[in-house]
Amino acid sequence: VAFTVTDSNGSTASRTLELENAAENDCDVLKCIAITFDDGPLDYSRDLMDAFVEAGAQATFYNVGVNIQKDPDASREQYEAGMEVGLHGWQHIYYSNYGYDYVRYDLEAAAEMYEWAVGPWPDTWRPPYGFYNPTVADAAGDVGLATIMWTENAFDYEYTNAEALYEDTVELAGRDAVLLMHDGVTSSSRSEGGLWQLTGATARAIPWIIEDLQSQGYTLVTVSTLLGEDPEPGEVYFDPDPIYH
Repeated sequence: VAFTVTDSNGSTASRTLELENAAENDCDVLKCIAITFDDGPLDYSRDLMDAFVEAGAQATFYNVGVNIQKDPDASREQYEAGMEVGLHGWQHIYYSNYGYDYVRYDLEAAAEMYEWAVGPWPDTWRPPYGFYNPTVADAAGDVGLATIMWTENAFDYEYTNAEALYEDTVELAGRDAVLLMHDGVTSSSRSEGGLWQLTGATARAIPWIIEDLQSQGYTLVTVSTLLGEDPEPGEVYFDPDPIYH
């Protein structure tokens, strides 16, 4: 950083200083927030991704295995665009209703589909509905996955008005927050035959949300960037007081 000073007589002096950032994590310095999307990839996934790319921002997408299978290019494009891509199970089910063996079998199938579509093995997943228990977290860990929860829920699937969603969502913002949003939800069983309800209001509101948060000084980052470390398989993050289902 170069400094030049001028005194009252017009004399000047300059000096250059070299500064070193000693923070272990970018988010120790930056005002970070992580926006996450569950349930994709679906029809609006590319619109959401493009909004972040155009703003020079990042997001995290938790994708369902059957949806990755239907549109493998979408998850790969998210990854190549600098987004973080995790899993949301093979199907959108209540994993806490199942034992260790089934959960591990299901998540391995989803991870193998992810690896085929994207390239690397996934690091993280988010349990559908946020329902998990220690057995589910352990099974996920043995597949190589950390369990990622959230700090704020936008309930965006309840909105049809994009402006209202935008206004309510920015009110949830806070430093180091993990915000839950959706590519889409469903009104029936979230299985291979489930009926998906697309969250169009989310896609329309996201550019406004990004712009507003950036104007407030937020840096929109991935969950792993917010953590400042590689997520540890088997660990649960952003759930300080878990209620097991």
